[in-house]
Amino acid sequence: MKRDMDLVRIILMALENHPEEVMSDEELDSALRQLPEMEGKSFALVEHLILLEEHKLITANTVHHYGEGPSIYNIRMTWQGHDFLADAKNEQVWKKARALGDMSLEALRQVLVKLTVEILGR
Repeated sequence: MKRDMDLVRIILMALENHPEEVMSDEELDSALRQLPEMEGKSFALVEHLILLEEHKLITANTVHHYGEGPSIYNIRMTWQGHDFLADAKNEQVWKKARALGDMSLEALRQVLVKLTVEILGR
């Protein structure tokens, strides 16, 4: 699986826009499939949720099923997740940062902050 930073951003936006504090992977999957930018796309949601949890952008409870993939419940965005999304929300900033190519989450965050400061300084 290739990490998809655009999917990371979309997941965090969906979590932020959800009326409840927590979601399950099934609820999140359903919400994502309703988004126009996700129409017809296949995506590795559970794998990306695990990566987001490893990087402390979300907290979640993972249940491993014998012979099947894991299910993830009680998905909640952390303070760090909210901070990253605050930097990534601006479409102009996001497109400029993504045009630079693949980079680590930390490098992307630094680029987003720098671009935001530049835009605010104008």
